[in-house]
Amino acid sequence: GIEVDATIAGPTNASISGANEAKEGTQVALTASATVANGRKIKGYEWRVDGGAAQTTTDASYEFKARSFDANKPNSVISLVVIDSANNRSQAVTKNVKITADASIKPGKPTLQAPDKVKEGDTFTLSASAQANGGRTIKAYEWSVDGQVIAGATGSSLQRTAPAFSSSKPSYNYSVVAIDSADQRSVATSANISIEQKSSTELLWTVNLAGQTVSDIVRYLNVSAYFIHRGNNASFAAEGNQIRVTCKNGYTVTPKYPGQKKELVAATMYGSYMEDMPKWTDVHLASWFSSQGIDNNGKDIRSVIGSNLAYLWSYGCYPPL
Repeated sequence: GIEVDATIAGPTNASISGANEAKEGTQVALTASATVANGRKIKGYEWRVDGGAAQTTTDASYEFKARSFDANKPNSVISLVVIDSANNRSQAVTKNVKITADASIKPGKPTLQAPDKVKEGDTFTLSASAQANGGRTIKAYEWSVDGQVIAGATGSSLQRTAPAFSSSKPSYNYSVVAIDSADQRSVATSANISIEQKSSTELLWTVNLAGQTVSDIVRYLNVSAYFIHRGNNASFAAEGNQIRVTCKNGYTVTPKYPGQKKELVAATMYGSYMEDMPKWTDVHLASWFSSQGIDNNGKDIRSVIGSNLAYLWSYGCYPPL
């Protein structure tokens, strides 16, 4: 048979001509060319787009669909290898095609979960979710309050602390816009959140759970307040991972005069300092407790009893005059 002359070079001068720019989703036409040795012909053209699978054509013309625009990757890279009739391959050549955004493609309007009202000083969370279109992704959210963009807030959720109540400014308007990978912006979704004045008898208490549930701590604090600490002067309720404290019978969460001291209204503990100690024990005013447990504005106290650890939860309210 006839043997291939290995001294004859493969295709040279391979090149790609055609569009330098294309809008996402449109067809891009390219043309290949190369020089082959005398007596040989071009057998095929091997194309790759952005490093993808090879597509071989026998025609010098090639078309591909421009991918979705990505602001972080503006160019598609097309590579070409030309193959001659002796199966010799050219050096690969590449061409960049800039992908431009189709401004008519926008993210969907975000859904927004937000409370209708919050008490002054309480923390609250807003959550947004949006669907990108045209093969894009959502890369960020932009949050605003009363038309002012909140710097650094780009996630799908936003946590805020309610400002002090003001009768002249009883509510705030929060809005969110979704931004996709082409930097296109959605229509804004907004929600009005009313600020309620906090009673002098109520507040939200964030505790160290120490492996316990909020509902357990609440239950035993209520038992303690009712049976132990001077006549049910406070009640406790779970609100998510926080505890709503309500001081009663003239007791308040704020002092009635500068320097007023709190009274312990409820306390409970978890731990074990003796083998026969039950899982939960009400803590009496005089037992294991220093004034710190009262004056620390209801923060949980971790104490050492003997050589073992126990977690103590206490709350103090300011007594009536």
